[in-house]
Amino acid sequence: GDITWRDAMSVGNKLRYTNFTGRTDLRLAKVARDATHLFFCIEASGPIAPKQGTNWMNLFITIENDPRASPGWNGFQFLVAPQDSTPASPLVLWHYDPQANGRDWRWISEGTVPYLLAANRLALSIARTALGLESDRTDLNLRFKWADNMQEASALDWLINGDTAPNGRFAYRYRGAGRG
Repeated sequence: GDITWRDAMSVGNKLRYTNFTGRTDLRLAKVARDATHLFFCIEASGPIAPKQGTNWMNLFITIENDPRASPGWNGFQFLVAPQDSTPASPLVLWHYDPQANGRDWRWISEGTVPYLLAANRLALSIARTALGLESDRTDLNLRFKWADNMQEASALDWLINGDTAPNGRFAYRYRGAGRG
């Protein structure tokens, strides 16, 4: 319920504030795992907007306590996002460029990610090895965040444009123990 468009005059009628970036109202996020893959699912309050642009249904991921990990973009090491702006573009797993300074929007493609889009749900599967995780272990410690329709490569944009789950600069944490 927080993607309401804004179109109003400021106090004193000196400025007009407009924002029409809200398109998919993100409602529920899930994660699951097995010995070889991680599975992410996002559910919206209504239909998910048609795939359009590289800012469509982005998933940010970081593996906690990974000594090989670079600081990442605003703390996130991986991004699942469309390869390009065309509607037929595949979803790609991007790894943050370790040569970047932690704020630059610089990502390296790690390959495509299979997904299923059905009405108000998007589910995707990522091989554990693509995230640098052992394939025979099911223990996991990660953070993740969904964002739809960011307008700028800034975490502050999450406070203004599109929608995120969870809201603002928060991220979900997932921890699971056990062996495959």
